[in-house]
Amino acid sequence: MPLDSPTTGAPAGPTSRTGQGVRRPGLFSREFVWITLGSCALVFLGAFESLAVTTIMPVVSADLDGARLYALAFAGPLATGVIGMVLAGNWSDRSGPVAPLYTSSVLFAVGLLIAGTAFTMPVLVAGRLIQGLGTGAVTVALYVVVARIYPARLHPSIFAGFAAAWVIPSLIGPFAAGLVTEALSWHWVFLGVVGLVAVATAMVAPALRGLSGPGSAETITTGPIPTAAGTADHATAPPARWAFGRIAWAILAALAVLTLSLVSEIEGIGLPLAGIAAIIAIVAVRPLLPRGTLRASRGLPSVILLRGLAASAFFGAEVYLPYLLIERHGFSPSLAGLALTLGALAWAGASWLQGRLSETL
Repeated sequence: MPLDSPTTGAPAGPTSRTGQGVRRPGLFSREFVWITLGSCALVFLGAFESLAVTTIMPVVSADLDGARLYALAFAGPLATGVIGMVLAGNWSDRSGPVAPLYTSSVLFAVGLLIAGTAFTMPVLVAGRLIQGLGTGAVTVALYVVVARIYPARLHPSIFAGFAAAWVIPSLIGPFAAGLVTEALSWHWVFLGVVGLVAVATAMVAPALRGLSGPGSAETITTGPIPTAAGTADHATAPPARWAFGRIAWAILAALAVLTLSLVSEIEGIGLPLAGIAAIIAIVAVRPLLPRGTLRASRGLPSVILLRGLAASAFFGAEVYLPYLLIERHGFSPSLAGLALTLGALAWAGASWLQGRLSETL
């Protein structure tokens, strides 16, 4: 995916120049190179872990005798990720993205460390819950960093970089995780990433100095290119209040999802409890979505609903595909990972085709 700026047509490489010869920094110019590499690396590592765990979880489940918690190991991080997103967004509005980004990176690394050193399935699930909280929060914090640091003309380019940082792990992550599991141990799929998270965070750190306070979505200052307008916005923007209502709804939705993942283990009341948890999840998620989403209202709400349903079906099936291939058909983890890679290729190809066709229809 090209990282050219659609506004200027100039490459988002080291630098670009206007017709008058004025230097315009690009993504990899001196001002932005480390924040670009570090932020894309954090996105890459979060995506890699998400896909790698899908490949190795059948091996983990067999090793830790944790088949009963198999679903929770996947649903848990998604649920806590919602909490992380809401918390990080509100926290960034109040005090800027620096503290949320550092905190979420630490949570991500701690979750990986706990999961990687786990010798029981409940401990691994606990690590996954913390990991999901950090991953959800770091994504939102990075988006705020982009708005605060990069000029608006570079936003499409850096977001294209984030998209590429998701696509590349989907192509190499599952197979690589399978190879690591076969050559070393599944523990290293988690532990091997901990140090990389620290390196990526350190790469981001220099650009975050002085980026305290709530600021403005148009603040684009970093390093040697301050702007008076951005500084004024940063100084005068009133801090946002804690959105305790949204945070509470996010926690309630997460608890409902976690309950749904465990109802099969509760005898007697499992089915009624599942119904109650499903209703609570729907009620709790409603305030977190655009108005009319659950009614499939015309426009953005219906798009969000359909994308959510399609993604749920796709990734829900993907979670159990390696389990089927390894447990039922005797595939190695690396071969099972290749099946996920083929699915990722089909997904990327369909997205490309849809983009091409939408231009002609």
